[in-house]
Amino acid sequence: MTKTSRQMFASLIIVCLLFGFFSGTAAAETPPANLLLLGTGSYTVSFLVDGKEYSKLENIKGGEAIVFPAPPQKDGYSFEGWYTGTEGSGVKVSEGAIVGGNTTLYAYFTGVSSNATHTAYMVGTDGKFRPDSEMSRAEAAAVFSRLTDGFSESMTYVSSFSDVSSGKWYSNYVGFASSKNLVEGDGTGKFYPDRKITRGEFAVMTAKFLHIAPTAFNPSPFTDTSGHFAYGYINALAEEGILSGYDDKTFRPNAYISRAEAVTIINAALDRSPDSGKITSTSPFSDVSSSHWAYYEILEAAVTHKQSEFH
Repeated sequence: MTKTSRQMFASLIIVCLLFGFFSGTAAAETPPANLLLLGTGSYTVSFLVDGKEYSKLENIKGGEAIVFPAPPQKDGYSFEGWYTGTEGSGVKVSEGAIVGGNTTLYAYFTGVSSNATHTAYMVGTDGKFRPDSEMSRAEAAAVFSRLTDGFSESMTYVSSFSDVSSGKWYSNYVGFASSKNLVEGDGTGKFYPDRKITRGEFAVMTAKFLHIAPTAFNPSPFTDTSGHFAYGYINALAEEGILSGYDDKTFRPNAYISRAEAVTIINAALDRSPDSGKITSTSPFSDVSSSHWAYYEILEAAVTHKQSEFH
């Protein structure tokens, strides 16, 4: 078995585990998405909206790809996708996910309000943001902790990593992120908080934050991700429109991610892409001028504002 085959086989196991082996799914974007069924039997796939049946597909054969229904509409709300659990719990399905049996998917909506507050989730130091500096693993843990429900700056979260001692600025963030399975160590009990995080590692963390399962069986839009441990996660995020690569069609998964690149991905994950035509705020950082390619993305991430002011 080749390295790529082993990676794809491992991804299959991961996906099956995520869906309890007997439930799984595929993407729910504006265009209908395909769902892949495995096995030899006949299955039923049910789509529920607010507890009521929205669509139902019966007698679907194993190995058959089916088409998702059109995304449901709900006044005052935004459809966020189909999930394996209610209220956005479980796993959000992406195109290429796998079903091994009868499956129920639940629509998840979020309220739309122009008065919603977007709280800053990134900070600078000494009046600088350092947009082109590489992000550390500790910084990534801090960002995703701040964005995850249940985290409190006033609480103490302990990690089991031998190189994350209490009292460090990042110890609470790493402890919380670890408890939510957003971060992992190296298998020997170490986290390496000061080590720079790669684009591939950041993709895995982003997908876990969003509860998006890997889709390792779809062709990659990038030329350099085949066989990479983050292949399925990169694919899933690309399919959701959350990340993109470079002009040469590479993603560079082993390259370190910059702080500017990181906030661009996170903003897309949060559906918080800024509208430059509406923003009147100026940069609070001496090293982020309006000519920087990620100027508005950085303002979105580092300046608390009302949604109507930036979108």
